[in-house]
Amino acid sequence: DNFKKRVAEHVIRPTPVSFVSDAKKDSKEKIFYYTPNFTLQKNIYDANGKLMFLAGTTVNPLNEAQVKKIVPDAVIPSFNETLIFINADRKSQINWTKQKIKSIQGIYKIILVKGNLKKASNALGRIYFDESGVLCHLFHINRVPAIVTRNGVRLKIKESPV
Repeated sequence: DNFKKRVAEHVIRPTPVSFVSDAKKDSKEKIFYYTPNFTLQKNIYDANGKLMFLAGTTVNPLNEAQVKKIVPDAVIPSFNETLIFINADRKSQINWTKQKIKSIQGIYKIILVKGNLKKASNALGRIYFDESGVLCHLFHINRVPAIVTRNGVRLKIKESPV
């Protein structure tokens, strides 16, 4: 019974992302960028065995022109989402998020770094949790709320005090 209770509690309230804190009210907004370049470790072939990418090629999936130069008939899904990272234990960040999503045109995803999933979902609708801080680590997010948007061939990250 205790085990079931602990599991149920963890499902509702996952382990918080330990290295992310709340942006202080008196701190300045911080803007920085992430370029999603990666270097292929081995050759990539299509379903017919045709070489698409050579090992050692550095690719930025947001740079359609670069990808098309390598594979002219490549179909590249576009990244046009807004990612909003928040601490759902802070009512101020829940309210801030409600206001922000009103002005977002297109797709957005709310990603929690801390908080009760059920309460956050009731307040904001569909939500996600950055399990083990994978996305925060990748994007170098250390303070929330933070918003990630596309900016050309890179991602713009804005940490904003509430």
